[in-house]
Amino acid sequence: MNRLLVPVSSALGAALIAGCAPPGDDRPPPPPIVWEGEHIRFGTDEALGSICAGTLPYADSMAGYLAEVLGVDSPQLDVYWVPSEITAYCTDAGNPESSLGCASDGEMFSLYALHQHEMVHALRPDDLGYAPLEEGLAEVFGDDWTSTAEIVGDEQEMFEIHDGAGALENGSWVPLAGFFASFIRARDGADTLVELVHATELGGSFEDVRSAFVDVLGQPFEDAVRERDDTYLPCDHTYSRDNGLDCAQQAVPGPAAPEDSVVIDIPMDCAQDDVLGPRRGERWKTIVIEIPETGVYILGADKLGGLEPGSLRFRRCGQSCFEEFSAFTLILPEGATMLLNPVDAPPPIGEPMYSEVGCIAAGRYTVRASVVDDDDGSFQLRIARQEGDECDFLD
Repeated sequence: MNRLLVPVSSALGAALIAGCAPPGDDRPPPPPIVWEGEHIRFGTDEALGSICAGTLPYADSMAGYLAEVLGVDSPQLDVYWVPSEITAYCTDAGNPESSLGCASDGEMFSLYALHQHEMVHALRPDDLGYAPLEEGLAEVFGDDWTSTAEIVGDEQEMFEIHDGAGALENGSWVPLAGFFASFIRARDGADTLVELVHATELGGSFEDVRSAFVDVLGQPFEDAVRERDDTYLPCDHTYSRDNGLDCAQQAVPGPAAPEDSVVIDIPMDCAQDDVLGPRRGERWKTIVIEIPETGVYILGADKLGGLEPGSLRFRRCGQSCFEEFSAFTLILPEGATMLLNPVDAPPPIGEPMYSEVGCIAAGRYTVRASVVDDDDGSFQLRIARQEGDECDFLD
């Protein structure tokens, strides 16, 4: 008997519910469990030393966080990292060589040691929703890598053609599914989005989905689509995804008064207990900064050491596509990201290699630092507040 698994297409970095793994008797036995946390047991034949120190504790915390958001009691997952054997466990029906991961019966297999999107499915094996909603939910609470896929298509068509389907027709629908789900989450809250998905089922009818929209949202499906089209315009996928777990960590306080400045060192050694990866050619970590008051700030940064460029990506906690801007997009190009070439040593204070001046709104922000997996180096971030400038348009 074939077991239901939820495979992930590498072309989009998102799950396609279609497709199954080989029959259970034909699959090789899973690799041995080599690490255990509160919520996950981790198995692999790979060397644990090749995973950065923060990866598995973060994965365990993420499983607990997602379970709380999704309403799952006592979450327990067996997570198997099988980078060299992924096709032995998971098959994308459209492209057998492209699978990134799959999940079934409290187990998940992945090309990556950390794979949040797949956790969303794995935590709820008996509660998978209507295909576009299920994939949308997994995208909203999925991984923070930058997607290269565009949001294309029409929600009405996407929902109609999946009447009775146990799969998305193809992976091109995944970004749209995530975008539409992010609209519901941003407008109505995560609990309502989860309730809506729960009120539907994989393989169910579109008519049942229409009823669920009225029952849960108090709004016909077509009205929700029109409202999304009128009020919620596409933005970078990264900024419509949930960042609640990262934002819950202790924040580094920003400058408290005019003329104050803060220097933040961000080490990126894989042995650091908050560095994650490698995944998709990078290792990364996320810190949180708290800007106490809206104002004009000088933002400067350097990548210290190493041979390859690195990046710092800024995002407001809880940001969605409803916001016309992130405060940092007023300062930084390329999606509020600093792209930094390495320097040998910190330049004099006030003279970083990358420096911008602009308004930043009060609030909490994540800073995602990323370096090439096999590169060295760290970052130094400097934030200084200027005196006497007004930013009333941000309030």
